[in-house]
Amino acid sequence: MTRTLSILVESAEQVNDLLAKWGGTTGEHRAADRVELRLDLDPELDWNQLCRGIDIPIIATCMPVREGGGFTGSEERRQQLLRQLLDGGAEFLDIPHDEDIPAWAYSARIIHSWHQGAEEEADLEAVHASLRDKAKAGDLIKIVAFARDQAGAHAVLKLYRKGAERTDLLAFAQGELGTWTRIAVLKLGSPWLYCCLEGAETAPGQLSIDALVGLPLAKFDQLWAVVGSPISHSLSPLLWNAAFAAEHQSAIYLAVDCVNLSALFEASPADLWRGFSVTSPLKSDAAQLAGGYCAITDAAGSTNTLLRDKSGTWIALNTDGLGAFAALRESGLGEQSSVLIIGGGGAACAVAVEAGHLQHSVAMALRTPGKLASFADANDVAIHPLSDVDLSEYDAVIQATPLGSQSQPGNPLPSGNFVHGQLVLDMVYSPLITEFLAVALAKGAQIVPGSEMLFWQMVAQYRAGVNADPSTELLAQLHLRMVDGLPGKPPVLLCGPRGCGKSSLGSALAAKLGRCFIDADHLLEARHQRSIKEWITEDIEGFRAAESTLLRELVTFRGCIIALGGGVVENAGNRELLAVQAAVFKLDSEVDTLFQRQQNEPRPPLTDLEPLEEVRELHQRRQPWYLEASNNRCLNTDGDFSAVLKLLSTMVS
Repeated sequence: MTRTLSILVESAEQVNDLLAKWGGTTGEHRAADRVELRLDLDPELDWNQLCRGIDIPIIATCMPVREGGGFTGSEERRQQLLRQLLDGGAEFLDIPHDEDIPAWAYSARIIHSWHQGAEEEADLEAVHASLRDKAKAGDLIKIVAFARDQAGAHAVLKLYRKGAERTDLLAFAQGELGTWTRIAVLKLGSPWLYCCLEGAETAPGQLSIDALVGLPLAKFDQLWAVVGSPISHSLSPLLWNAAFAAEHQSAIYLAVDCVNLSALFEASPADLWRGFSVTSPLKSDAAQLAGGYCAITDAAGSTNTLLRDKSGTWIALNTDGLGAFAALRESGLGEQSSVLIIGGGGAACAVAVEAGHLQHSVAMALRTPGKLASFADANDVAIHPLSDVDLSEYDAVIQATPLGSQSQPGNPLPSGNFVHGQLVLDMVYSPLITEFLAVALAKGAQIVPGSEMLFWQMVAQYRAGVNADPSTELLAQLHLRMVDGLPGKPPVLLCGPRGCGKSSLGSALAAKLGRCFIDADHLLEARHQRSIKEWITEDIEGFRAAESTLLRELVTFRGCIIALGGGVVENAGNRELLAVQAAVFKLDSEVDTLFQRQQNEPRPPLTDLEPLEEVRELHQRRQPWYLEASNNRCLNTDGDFSAVLKLLSTMVS
């Protein structure tokens, strides 16, 4: 009995319609255990008819403006609304803290509620004491703080800090910074949480009921979280909760926006948390709060994982290096390789220490080489100035600065001399393909997006914290979930015949939208060190196979604008793959225009026909395939370039 669905009532039809769209309240798989009917809008209803359509307990609420609600009518009218709903079968009445309880109300269970205003200062302990004085046996106490800062969220936890389960206390923090408290307090004995239908929240920071599907809210033994700030973008809850559900773990994983980890520790009851994933800006602070360290945390002075052992001691681990090298090994990094790390923060140092443990030769490139002198000496790391580092000397390059992220655009090495086949990892995963990776990709390097490191460091954390190895099947499922959950829009894939403008329009569109542009043909040439002219002549089947392999990679490149080769649709599997993508566009021109454009960059013939006839024959044969791949999203590129670009930009957005 943990999920209470809150609905702001406009009419009986609206409530019934909402419940019908959601799936209703009946059936063994229903997701709500009770429903709160908010009467703030002063609706006119046939209460008996409404209540008969709901087969779970009803909470009747009519919240006045002074308590953060929307009811502006008279007190007499408000009590009339509540009484009508009570007569219709409501089992709970929510009564504001400053009101006397009328005698008729005691035919239901009373929820004595207090709501903090967004700018109101309050002593929650005093509020709690006051409400307990009013409450009778069987009543509930509801205290809703407002988390305008992180301390506001922490204050709620202190009400439960004494350790005994408080099944009569509903205390949580509203506001975006307090969302996590709605679930955390369930472990401390809070009887339920309030949730809403998607897009219809009745209070700030309320969770949708769909977001709670699969979480063991009724009873869970362990509570985990990723902590840092900002944190709303984190994919960790998606991955961890999917892993917990698949392996039937009695655990929930949250995202907690936090800049003061010691304050969170001080506010939390001793056994509330089992473990934390730690991100910026808390990695150094977390290491200092721990009572024990792994070797990498000790050497790097930074942690990304805190685990509470059986004695209650917090142990600091760092899986950044494990994640980075697992991702690189998956992409083919050999033993005793040469590795360059760009950056000198906590994650960079942790990766450097792990590289040393794996017996790789390690160097770091820094803007100010002197700042890590003692670390470098202790860990046998060479330090070079970023301004004159030679990337071609290394088997693998790891970009470990925030540059290139959504919040800090840029590229630490815009003219980097990457080499063919070199492994290049960027720790940034949003956007998936950063400027740094795009430069490396264009020069034939084998890129490893930051999402791969994110995934493998999470797996290392899971192994350490749960003491279990995820199955191969689960790993595949988790990886797919992560890719689907990555921030950024799906890639825009431009298909069509040679000469239709895929490269010129794609490049201009990427510049206009501030996104990365990739030419698939150029990438194939750089990656395989073969010109397409020669490749097509010598081994057309091998070229088509490489093109198909690359396509499976390109469709995962979120946020990119990608020009595909004209013949990619020759393969039926490629057409099927493209047809299920969200943003594939067919560009086309008249045959004579295509022929004229192709004369500027001739390629070997694909048939025995004369050049113009070949263009016409390929155009006619491939047209149905382009339409299939693009789901008929088409644009003719004849005419003024700027006008066509504007139209394509409109179609994409």
